[in-house]
Amino acid sequence: MRINLPRIPPLDPVCELALADCLLAEGTLAAAMAQNDSAQARLEEAQEIYLKYNVQEKQAWIQLEFGNVSVNRGQFNLARSRFQQALDLAVKMQSAVCERDALHGLGRVDLALGDHRTAGENLDRSLALSEALNDWWLGMHTIRLRGNAHKAVGKSDLARSCYRRSLELARDYGSQQAISLTLSNLGMLAMIASDYPLARRYYEQVLTIQRDGDNVRMLANTLHNLGVTVTDLGEPEYGLKLLDEALEIHIQNDNQDGKAFTLLYRAYALEVLNDLAGAEIIYRQALALFETSGNSGGACDARKCLGFLLLSLDRNAEAEQLFQSTLRLRQIQAEPGGIATTCRGLARATAALGRFDEARAHFRRALELALDAQWIGTLLHTFVEIANFHAQLGNIEEAVQILLSVLRDGRIVVPMQQKIRVRLATLLPTLDAKTALEKQRSNKPLDVEAMAKALISSLQNDNETQKTIGTPPDDVTQRNAG
Repeated sequence: MRINLPRIPPLDPVCELALADCLLAEGTLAAAMAQNDSAQARLEEAQEIYLKYNVQEKQAWIQLEFGNVSVNRGQFNLARSRFQQALDLAVKMQSAVCERDALHGLGRVDLALGDHRTAGENLDRSLALSEALNDWWLGMHTIRLRGNAHKAVGKSDLARSCYRRSLELARDYGSQQAISLTLSNLGMLAMIASDYPLARRYYEQVLTIQRDGDNVRMLANTLHNLGVTVTDLGEPEYGLKLLDEALEIHIQNDNQDGKAFTLLYRAYALEVLNDLAGAEIIYRQALALFETSGNSGGACDARKCLGFLLLSLDRNAEAEQLFQSTLRLRQIQAEPGGIATTCRGLARATAALGRFDEARAHFRRALELALDAQWIGTLLHTFVEIANFHAQLGNIEEAVQILLSVLRDGRIVVPMQQKIRVRLATLLPTLDAKTALEKQRSNKPLDVEAMAKALISSLQNDNETQKTIGTPPDDVTQRNAG
């Protein structure tokens, strides 16, 4: 039996456009919560209707949200294209709000791709529009991203100032998500300063907020930040547990960039657990993902980590090649902390290959850049590498003095503290008993800046490498303290 159902008449333009507006709103909300498939479907439906009626201003918002979905998925080059289309349409339609949001999105993507200068320019333009509109809901996030741009080029004080202003606005608005994002950035500054317990406290606060929220992408990012922090504090098993939870979220939400960063940190945790073969496999997986997505900053991080692992395996020529390719990209990005770490790797590689003059030059550059940017952790690691260089050259007293100073300081990551203790156990017996006892009893506090300057000075002349360059003399320490 055939049943004749009444035909549903087509929607009139007003109703159809109202439906498109509802779909756009739903897609925007889904993108904000990183529900990417749902967001994509609704945005595509809305776009079809807006194209039908040639509603260009709405097209700008559609492109903007497509950009946000692409960011969620770690597809930064695609996101940049979407945000640029949104910006062009917004300028054409004279929509200041959409223009501001598109510039914010471009700045966010530029940061992810390591283009810090362009990021700063786009974020400053977005902030100017927020001020003109007297609307700081998005602006508080833009200020935080501006802080990230300052941090990337070694301007930690300016970054901290931005984060504090962003935090004030977030508290004024009562936005727990914005508060958590800013606390997370403060955690990153704490890690740069080698204050890992403080970083852990920040990330644990953020995790508490994120577990009560509904943004799974932010939750996953917090899990992998906390995972690498607890690994640095000597808890790699707990770190792996957090990282595995983050990885599962990134996989479920098709976030390739998040997956790559989590794999990178997971490989580091395996390296701390001395599973070097497993770590190498995962470092290479992370590198492949970064290269596929076009994330040059992430690719540099992966090459750097893989390079240090290869040095541990005495594959020094391979490591040098990785560091050289990383250095070329880091110099384009103009990121002093990243360049300093890469130079440290090159110094270790060239020293292992017997090219001592090159090693001294790389060590000197690493110290100068890290000192200027106040990347304390990088300075401490460079001190350790220089100590090992001294031991390689037979300057055991100098090596022991530096290693003991770094160990007593206590700020270097726990896995490196463990390596220092092992190294000292092999070096101390080679000194005469009286000298070894004097070194161990010395309780001089480590003045990181004074030690860095003393080491830079000693490295400037090849013939000075036989001098004692550990803890600087008391008068130098006192001048710097004063």
